Amino acid sequence: MFGLILQSTILIGMQRPGTDSLPTSIRNQLNLRINMGVPTPEVKRMMFPDTQKEFHPLSNDLKGWGFIQSGNEEVRSFFAPEIPKDFNLHEYMREQIAKREVA
Repeated sequence: MFGLILQSTILIGMQRPGTDSLPTSIRNQLNLRINMGVPTPEVKRMMFPDTQKEFHPLSNDLKGWGFIQSGNEEVRSFFAPEIPKDFNLHEYMREQIAKREVA
């Protein structure tokens, strides 16, 4: 409750969300769950315990896809595009702003 009052957010990233690393009592309160790739049956039970949905890969060759669940919504697939290592977000934003100012 105190975290809601302060509007704080905690981001937890893990390889395997087992009860030895993250107790079930905490895991059950997470509002956004993201799994990259197809989860193993064990990880599926830990990440998405209330779903009976079968998870199938979007592509065997495509990087950046996974499954996401927000709150109590149904688990769905999503795609996060790969960003090149030399990508400069600040420069990209400057270019986009300049284009809007010209128009």
